[in-house]
Amino acid sequence: MALPPNTPLPSPSSPGAILRMVRAGTATSRADIARFAGISASTAGARIDELVRLGYLREAGAGESRGGRKPQLLEVSPASGVVGGLDLGTNHASFGLFDLSGALVAEHHLDMSIADGPHSILGWVLDRLRELATARPDSPALRGIAIALPGP
Repeated sequence: MALPPNTPLPSPSSPGAILRMVRAGTATSRADIARFAGISASTAGARIDELVRLGYLREAGAGESRGGRKPQLLEVSPASGVVGGLDLGTNHASFGLFDLSGALVAEHHLDMSIADGPHSILGWVLDRLRELATARPDSPALRGIAIALPGP
């Protein structure tokens, strides 16, 4: 999908871009983020500190030294939330719940009929997804939902 004309592109140093770099393994330390995002070490540090404070990133121990001080490694905090994935077929619904590192944490498969229509199906889907997301007492927040629908 193309962006409308004159739509500003997200900054490579935005919190979302930093989170994507860490999740993808492109950047594993503060120095990596500063280098790849094209920002100063102090700016990278401030943005990372905020992502750590909010629970999206966590420090994961010391990395290998490249001649200086050992870098503090960063990783996505799996406890910072979950994303629901849903595959709706003609006669089934497959639910998956993924932590923000991309690991599958729960799944459920149910029979249903897509012919029941969007009003009926979407309400039912949201209820099942919420049940799956809150099944454990320590369940993290549901941060988003992705839905695959059958074609014509």
